[in-house]
Amino acid sequence: MAKLLFLGVANDKIASGGQLKSSEGIYLEFKNHKILIDPGPQASIKLNQHKINIRNITEVLISHFHCADLNILIDTITNGGLTQKCTLIAPLEATDYSLEKTSLIPKNELENIHFISPGQYAKSGALSFQGLKIKHKNYEGIGFKIIGDNLSLVYSGNTKHTEEISDLYVGASILILNIATPSTNDLTFNSDYLNIDDAIKILKKVKPKLAVIQNFSEKISNPIYHARKIQKETGVQTIAANDDMTIDLDSYSALNNQKTLGGF
Repeated sequence: MAKLLFLGVANDKIASGGQLKSSEGIYLEFKNHKILIDPGPQASIKLNQHKINIRNITEVLISHFHCADLNILIDTITNGGLTQKCTLIAPLEATDYSLEKTSLIPKNELENIHFISPGQYAKSGALSFQGLKIKHKNYEGIGFKIIGDNLSLVYSGNTKHTEEISDLYVGASILILNIATPSTNDLTFNSDYLNIDDAIKILKKVKPKLAVIQNFSEKISNPIYHARKIQKETGVQTIAANDDMTIDLDSYSALNNQKTLGGF
């Protein structure tokens, strides 16, 4: 069993404030791993709506510390430390803000905790998690490559595009890109995020079997249109995620040799 559940696909500082989408992160289930990626403040409520017990979460991945309050989230997952079976994987940052956040983490409630830099790996069960470089002027952080038996998934995190960073995605079968704006020419939005033009460049280079775009700002008014454009220009099967969308990875070409969707 392998699936992705998008709990909320908004850029946390932009679209969610306007109530366009929520920003609660991603749930990945792969074999006996149940993983939360960049969970938002209402992630536990969203999981409950999908009948997923938050206390069964095995890993929490944080790409940057401008996310949900980790102490509250971990306390909920571990039932106040009574069930210490969750591993936290987060960036090794040195900013005052991140140090303040990490000092609040109830480390004694976790089975393991790994702070990693870009290029470093953390192991949890049958999966390896590699930190990937990002470029963002407002904070340090990482993306993730998740590697396991018949799984190679990349989550970009919040980053601007560089050739060096996109080179790190090569070899991924599944690529999740955080997209904030349609075009490189849009100078009204923070340039420290990927855009649709960047996604096309990246997919032409990486050629994953499945690409998912998410983390939209209000600039992305029609995500499905942009996903179709990306797929048409790259030939890569591309999905625009939506709140509460589930993608059964076993039924897509990401984990097998089935034919991709036709052109538009």
